[in-house]
Amino acid sequence: MKNLTKILGILACIILIIIAFMMFKKSNGSKKVEENNLLQIVNPLVEFDTIEELQQYFKAEIPVLDKQVEAYIAITEDTYATHARIKYADASSFEMEPGKEADVSGIYGGTEEKEELINGVNVKIYSYNDSDSDDITYYAIWHANNVSYSYSVVGEEMNMEELTELINKTK
Repeated sequence: MKNLTKILGILACIILIIIAFMMFKKSNGSKKVEENNLLQIVNPLVEFDTIEELQQYFKAEIPVLDKQVEAYIAITEDTYATHARIKYADASSFEMEPGKEADVSGIYGGTEEKEELINGVNVKIYSYNDSDSDDITYYAIWHANNVSYSYSVVGEEMNMEELTELINKTK
């Protein structure tokens, strides 16, 4: 009887070792499959050297202020340009997105400062105080011709001349 108990104990240990080995081998094999089937994620930001290149890619007229530009950017979705961004050297930026009536500023949690009618276009001006910075961002949003627009400045009040110029170019 003692020998039978010993034999059954050894047999149980061998079976557990075989099961553990099979599980280890299976998990290693599935890991290789996962590594071979990795998804590639395309960068949704496409940067251009000129406004002409951005307009051609975006297939729309994009208004530009007469000041130094840091970057012309298209934001894509499934390789189609859905959003245009112009970043200026003075930390201001202009955003536009056709086909939707929404806040396209990319700034969330702002406080509405005022609402104005500028040359027939309803414009909302907001301020946003980032807790990580002492600078306040002022931004304006408006909609015209089935396109949403936003213009933002950092660390200074909204430049109403520049804003009016952009609004006039979007009407």
